[in-house]
Amino acid sequence: MKTKQEISTEINMPIKQIEVNGTNLAYIEKGIGEPVVFIHGAVSDFRTWLEQFDEFSKYYRVISYSRRFHQPNKDPNDYSVYSRALHSSDLVEFLKALNLKKVHLIGHSYGASIALMAALDNPGLVGSLVLGEPSPFTGILSEEGMSLLSEQKSGFDEAIRLAQNGNRESAVRQFLNVIVGIDILCLLPEEHRSVVLENAETLLPMLENYYDSPSVSCVNLKKIGADPDNT
Repeated sequence: MKTKQEISTEINMPIKQIEVNGTNLAYIEKGIGEPVVFIHGAVSDFRTWLEQFDEFSKYYRVISYSRRFHQPNKDPNDYSVYSRALHSSDLVEFLKALNLKKVHLIGHSYGASIALMAALDNPGLVGSLVLGEPSPFTGILSEEGMSLLSEQKSGFDEAIRLAQNGNRESAVRQFLNVIVGIDILCLLPEEHRSVVLENAETLLPMLENYYDSPSVSCVNLKKIGADPDNT
């Protein structure tokens, strides 16, 4: 694994760190103005959003952080606490620690579901939400959606088996294949593939709790207001 200094040199940006919820979260930021916080998905870290930084930072204060357990945060002693609820709590405390209000949250996949949970629990902190393919919440899935979820689970079970046997790269390959539908790992540019594999250890704890869905329904989704200026 790369050190924090090696990653900082690689991306040519200083890496900051802040303590929240009993852990230290690494993050990068650029620009001034209204805050935009990016939340990465599975087997990734704050480097996911580097290509968005230059453009967004022309107009906003852009922040991307690495979720608990993800590089370059310190390796944990216990992955068993990995859950969407914990990551959502971390996000809320991260926003509060940086004194960010009416923040624009942009999340992808697992990170999108975390952003949604944070907004549901603390709507006053969030100015707008952009959710790219959030991980599923069973409470709002149709019968057809539940059927598709069953197919997905079968593919993830194979990824879990591979990870449990120590085949981390094969497990990541299987996971991404289920998500995308093709062997995308071999098609990724080397810098993106490197980020994914450096975070491969987080795949198993995530998948083991992947379908532990918090209570999300169409009723409580209405708690999240939408500012017409931000839609």
